[in-house]
Amino acid sequence: MENLTPCKEELEPIEYASRDEISALQLKRMKQAIKHACENSPFFHKRFDETGVHPNDLNSLSDLPKFPFTYKRDLRDTYPFGMFAVPVARSEGKAKRVVDNRPKE
Repeated sequence: MENLTPCKEELEPIEYASRDEISALQLKRMKQAIKHACENSPFFHKRFDETGVHPNDLNSLSDLPKFPFTYKRDLRDTYPFGMFAVPVARSEGKAKRVVDNRPKE
Protein backbone atom coordinates (compact mmCIF):
# COMPACT_ATOMS: atom_id res chain seq x y z
CA MET A 1 0.00 0.00 0.00
CA GLU A 2 1.30 3.44 -0.94
CA ASN A 3 2.11 5.86 1.89
CA LEU A 4 -0.01 8.98 1.34
CA THR A 5 1.22 10.84 4.42
CA PRO A 6 2.30 14.33 3.34
CA CYS A 7 5.78 15.57 4.10
CA LYS A 8 6.05 18.16 6.85
CA GLU A 9 7.21 20.71 4.26
CA GLU A 10 3.88 20.32 2.42
CA LEU A 11 1.84 21.16 5.51
CA GLU A 12 0.91 24.45 7.12
CA PRO A 13 2.54 24.93 10.54
CA ILE A 14 -0.82 24.61 12.30
CA GLU A 15 -1.30 21.16 10.79
CA TYR A 16 1.57 19.72 12.81
CA ALA A 17 1.38 22.03 15.84
CA SER A 18 1.36 20.57 19.33
CA ARG A 19 -1.77 20.66 21.48
CA ASP A 20 -0.20 23.47 23.54
CA GLU A 21 0.56 25.51 20.41
CA ILE A 22 -3.01 25.07 19.17
CA SER A 23 -4.43 26.09 22.56
CA ALA A 24 -2.19 29.17 22.65
CA LEU A 25 -3.35 30.19 19.17
CA GLN A 26 -7.00 29.61 20.09
CA LEU A 27 -6.63 31.74 23.21
CA LYS A 28 -4.89 34.53 21.29
CA ARG A 29 -7.61 34.62 18.64
CA MET A 30 -10.44 34.37 21.17
CA LYS A 31 -8.97 37.31 23.11
CA GLN A 32 -8.87 39.34 19.89
CA ALA A 33 -12.46 38.42 18.99
CA ILE A 34 -13.86 39.21 22.44
CA LYS A 35 -11.95 42.49 22.66
CA HIS A 36 -13.15 43.50 19.19
CA ALA A 37 -16.76 42.63 20.02
CA CYS A 38 -16.66 44.58 23.28
CA GLU A 39 -15.06 47.66 21.73
CA ASN A 40 -17.07 47.75 18.50
CA SER A 41 -20.51 46.34 19.25
CA PRO A 42 -22.82 48.23 21.61
CA PHE A 43 -24.78 44.99 22.09
CA PHE A 44 -21.79 43.00 23.31
CA HIS A 45 -20.38 45.90 25.33
CA LYS A 46 -23.67 46.13 27.23
CA ARG A 47 -23.93 42.35 27.61
CA PHE A 48 -20.40 42.13 29.04
CA ASP A 49 -21.17 44.98 31.46
CA GLU A 50 -24.40 43.29 32.57
CA THR A 51 -22.53 40.03 33.16
CA GLY A 52 -19.64 41.78 34.91
CA VAL A 53 -16.93 40.49 32.60
CA HIS A 54 -14.28 42.33 30.61
CA PRO A 55 -12.12 41.08 27.74
CA ASN A 56 -9.12 41.12 30.10
CA ASP A 57 -10.87 38.45 32.21
CA LEU A 58 -10.05 35.87 29.54
CA ASN A 59 -6.71 34.46 30.68
CA SER A 60 -7.20 30.85 29.60
CA LEU A 61 -9.69 28.89 27.53
CA SER A 62 -11.20 27.62 30.77
CA ASP A 63 -12.37 31.21 31.44
CA LEU A 64 -14.82 31.11 28.50
CA PRO A 65 -17.80 30.01 30.63
CA LYS A 66 -17.59 33.39 32.41
CA PHE A 67 -18.66 35.10 29.19
CA PRO A 68 -22.33 35.38 28.16
CA PHE A 69 -23.91 33.22 25.52
CA THR A 70 -25.68 34.68 22.51
CA TYR A 71 -29.20 33.30 22.25
CA LYS A 72 -31.59 33.05 19.34
CA ARG A 73 -33.76 35.77 20.91
CA ASP A 74 -30.72 38.09 20.93
CA LEU A 75 -30.38 37.60 17.19
CA ARG A 76 -34.09 38.24 16.68
CA ASP A 77 -34.16 41.28 18.96
CA THR A 78 -31.21 42.97 17.26
CA TYR A 79 -31.97 42.00 13.65
CA PRO A 80 -30.65 43.10 11.20
CA PHE A 81 -27.67 45.21 12.33
CA GLY A 82 -27.74 45.29 16.12
CA MET A 83 -24.78 42.99 16.68
CA PHE A 84 -22.48 44.35 14.02
CA ALA A 85 -18.94 45.06 15.15
CA VAL A 86 -17.83 46.47 11.79
CA PRO A 87 -18.81 49.74 10.12
CA VAL A 88 -21.99 49.74 8.05
CA ALA A 89 -21.91 51.72 4.80
CA ARG A 90 -25.07 52.80 3.02
CA SER A 91 -25.29 52.66 -0.75
CA GLU A 92 -28.40 53.26 -2.84
CA GLY A 93 -30.63 52.81 0.19
CA LYS A 94 -29.19 49.43 1.14
CA ALA A 95 -26.85 48.81 4.03
CA LYS A 96 -23.66 46.89 3.42
CA ARG A 97 -21.07 45.66 5.85
CA VAL A 98 -17.54 46.89 5.29
CA VAL A 99 -15.34 43.94 6.18
CA ASP A 100 -11.58 43.94 6.55
CA ASN A 101 -10.45 40.30 6.59
CA ARG A 102 -6.77 41.04 7.03
CA PRO A 103 -5.32 39.32 10.11
CA LYS A 104 -4.31 41.71 12.86
CA GLU A 105 -1.16 40.34 14.46
